[in-house]
Amino acid sequence: MMSILSRSSPIPPHLDYIVVDRDLAILEVSPGIDRFVEPGVEVAVGGTIEDGFPETIGLEELFAEIWTGDRPSFELKSIARSLDSKHPVFFDLYVQRFTSDDRPECAGIIFLEDVTDRVSLEQTLVQASNEMSLLLGRLKASKNYMQEIINSMTEILIVARSSGKIETVNPACLELFGYSQEELVGNSIATIVCDAQFLQQSMSGGCKFLQNIEVTCKTKSNTELIVSFSCSAIAGNTPNECDFVYIGRDITERLRSEREKKEAEENYRHIFENAIEGIFQSTPDGRFLSANPALAKIYGYSSPQELIRELNDIDRQIYVSSERREEFKKIIEERGTIYDFESQVYDRNGGVRWISENARAVRDNNGNLLFYEGTVEDITSRKIAQEALRYQQQQAERLLLNILPEPIADRLKLEEETIADYFEDVSVLFADIVGFTKLASVTSAVELVDLLNEIFSAFDTLTEQHGLEKIKTIGDAYMAVSGLPEPNPDSAAAVAEMALDMQAKIAEFNTQNRRPLSIRIGIHTGPVVAGVIGIKKFIYDLWGDTVNMASRMESQGLAGKIQISSETYDRLKDRYVCEPRGTIAVKGKGETMVYFLVGRIGEVDRAAITNAIVDDRQRTRLTIEKIYDKLQEFDREI
Repeated sequence: MMSILSRSSPIPPHLDYIVVDRDLAILEVSPGIDRFVEPGVEVAVGGTIEDGFPETIGLEELFAEIWTGDRPSFELKSIARSLDSKHPVFFDLYVQRFTSDDRPECAGIIFLEDVTDRVSLEQTLVQASNEMSLLLGRLKASKNYMQEIINSMTEILIVARSSGKIETVNPACLELFGYSQEELVGNSIATIVCDAQFLQQSMSGGCKFLQNIEVTCKTKSNTELIVSFSCSAIAGNTPNECDFVYIGRDITERLRSEREKKEAEENYRHIFENAIEGIFQSTPDGRFLSANPALAKIYGYSSPQELIRELNDIDRQIYVSSERREEFKKIIEERGTIYDFESQVYDRNGGVRWISENARAVRDNNGNLLFYEGTVEDITSRKIAQEALRYQQQQAERLLLNILPEPIADRLKLEEETIADYFEDVSVLFADIVGFTKLASVTSAVELVDLLNEIFSAFDTLTEQHGLEKIKTIGDAYMAVSGLPEPNPDSAAAVAEMALDMQAKIAEFNTQNRRPLSIRIGIHTGPVVAGVIGIKKFIYDLWGDTVNMASRMESQGLAGKIQISSETYDRLKDRYVCEPRGTIAVKGKGETMVYFLVGRIGEVDRAAITNAIVDDRQRTRLTIEKIYDKLQEFDREI
């Protein structure tokens, strides 16, 4: 059969190609095309390009733009194939429009270039560079280890001669006492240490080590501090010379806190006995350990001793609903504290009244629950009047919290005119249902909305499970964020779990509904501005480059894939399996390295990924050893 390609357009020998029609059906393939597909997968005339190259799934619109001439071409870089676990193949994929006089139905040609050697070389060079940097860093550290230790310490460090003359100080010392290095080095340690007896003791000939000695010191501004010093003597530059190393920690605030705690304990008994609110300590099994006179009065007892003696089952004897005590304990177990916990209770005479409790759990050093302590307020006189109003407020608040995060809703209720906050570190997720536009054209409006509602309701449940904040939906796109309005130091992991569970939900939905849907997800981590806009039908929204980048990660991702930026990858790489996709052109950013989040470590086998670079590391190690030997020779010559 004669080739579709004309003789006037020869194909370079290092390229393989596939000719496809407008429906992506394969019309012709080059002989070497099989080396770019997984074992057992056949790419042949009559099949579709997606059979052997799943990377093209979801790119139908891009193909269509090329076929119509609206886009000249596009390419996918560094696609990996694990044909051999020890020798993966990497290739670039280029798509161009192709027309032929004798075959006008041809829509395009896909070129494939084997770039395995180039990628391997790049990886080798990167690894070699990294290892060389490590070796150079170690070499430098071996020469300057003392200065590195001094600069990295958070504790105060002072090195002084036996004469008391300061030889070295670290940045923490300078920051604490307010001096510059020139003002301290070469001067007496007595400049900052006021305790002459301590200095004499630490520098005496018979003292080799002192530990945790509280010493009075003064800053440059004459502020008095208490520093806990440990001191040891080390050999100096000559046999008869001795240096003294002082390592200290500022404990001024700690001592102040201890004094304040003691004063608070002295005041507590007075407050306990004279408070108008009930104060208590109770065991998890329902007995009072302590009570003040006000608590005894609330429950109708003549004294705290009588209350403690007669009440041995709080669940049954106090609460009108015995389940209320279980709710009390459950909330404290989850949150550690409970506030404004309102309940109906019995008094000693069988009367019913309302109380409001604030309490917390007290635990030992191992986290074991010891008892509850808190306060009780009798709110019977206002509870009846408030009950009807509370119901209306609850209805309004429930509606408001369905629109806004609770902290934002609280601020809005305080009539804050402008709600806008800057968050330094959040992770933004965009998700888009692939092929939904096509589905909408063949599905009724009611069925379409029901389908979206089912999917997005499942996503809403996942946001609550993972502590995310749903921002909005736009058509078939879903946006959520972790790290606001309450900061989350591990926002990237929360969003990663959300993304993986979203994939699982889509798979479950497809199985139950026999739908071929897939989801494209993009994630980026960085700063954003968040706030409420509008005065009618207002919305809590996000702005900033992080939002744009997350959107690009989704829009330029692949169907069924979770594409993440390098910033997000840095947060996840130690706990999740991530595969490099390579660099892609991102609007406003240029060529940007991106990755695919594959799964959790332990659930995805990383052996194939790890073994692929073992040989390169061996070669790199030999190169680094040679470089290191040359550096040593150069150092000796110097």
